Amino acid sequence: MADREPPSPPLVRYLDAEPSGLASVVGGLLEANLRADPARARLLRPAVVEIAARDLGLAVRLRLGPDGVVLSLASSDGRADLVVAADAGALVELVRAPLRVGVPDPLRPEGRRVLLALLSGDIRVRGAARHPLRLLRLARLLSVP
Repeated sequence: MADREPPSPPLVRYLDAEPSGLASVVGGLLEANLRADPARARLLRPAVVEIAARDLGLAVRLRLGPDGVVLSLASSDGRADLVVAADAGALVELVRAPLRVGVPDPLRPEGRRVLLALLSGDIRVRGAARHPLRLLRLARLLSVP
C-alpha cells in the first residue's frame, strides 16, 4: 500500500501581476495560517471581503471559496460582503488579537484594545450585521495563533 501525501493546503493566488504590499502581507498570512493548520480550510466558504489600510491608501479584495483565496486590488464596487477599514497598525492589532468564540477576547488586553478600536470607529467593519458568520470565519482565517 502506497503512502498517501497529506492534502496540500488551499491555494492563495494573486490576480495582479505585482500585488500591493497589503495584498502580499494578507496573502502571506493566509498561506502561513492554512499551512500551519490545514483544518482552517473548512473556513473557506464563498465570500468577498475587502481590507483597506486607510493611512496607506491601499485596499485588497479577497475572494474566498473552497478552492482557496484569490487576492486582487479592491474595486469599491459595492459587491463585497464585508469591508474592513482601518489604519495599518490597527489592522495588525486586529489579526494579532487573541480570539474567544471568534471575536477579540475581552479578557485579554490585546482583545480589549481591538474591541475599543471597533467601538470608537478606528476599525470599521461594513457588512458585519448582514454577514456575521462570514466575519467570524474571516477572523479565524486571519488570526495569528
